[in-house]
Amino acid sequence: MNELDIKFLEIYKRFEKVLSDMFFCEHGVSEYISLMEAKEQDYPVYCSKISCWKEDYKNLKHLRWLRNQIVHNVETKDGFCNSDDLIMLNNFYNKIMHQEDALAVLLKLQNDAKEKHNSNNNENYLNTNNDLKKTKTQTIIAVIVAAILVLFSVFFIIFEILKISTSNIVSINTLSQTIIHLINNIPIL
Repeated sequence: MNELDIKFLEIYKRFEKVLSDMFFCEHGVSEYISLMEAKEQDYPVYCSKISCWKEDYKNLKHLRWLRNQIVHNVETKDGFCNSDDLIMLNNFYNKIMHQEDALAVLLKLQNDAKEKHNSNNNENYLNTNNDLKKTKTQTIIAVIVAAILVLFSVFFIIFEILKISTSNIVSINTLSQTIIHLINNIPIL
């Protein structure tokens, strides 16, 4: 184990701790890899839209493999780690901390899709609500017009009755026949 291996293990332990805390488990890196595999099965369309998905997966598996080599194969004096591995680990750690890693991007995509879906549902609800308001308004106008026509007809009947009764020429029988005749001739909507 050389100096780079020791530095790598220090950073890896911190990285593992962050992921373990994040996922409430003992082996955060392995959990992250397992989640990526499961999410790729469940949401292949979303995962294919994430440009860093395959690279993050490959790098994370490499980093875990490298950690296992350093810890379990201490026989070598040359070491396992190089400066590129340290850079890769630091970059991934920073991506996690800034929520730019593959799983964080997936979560953002899913949340955006849910918001868009909810927004469309709200828009459909508003359109339906506007249609209902229009229908209610049209119904109210139709009822008002019908009421006006009925009132007009009633006033017309009363006017005719008054006209007939004031002439004193017609008997009660003729008056009732006239009312029945007028009622039968009221225009129906």
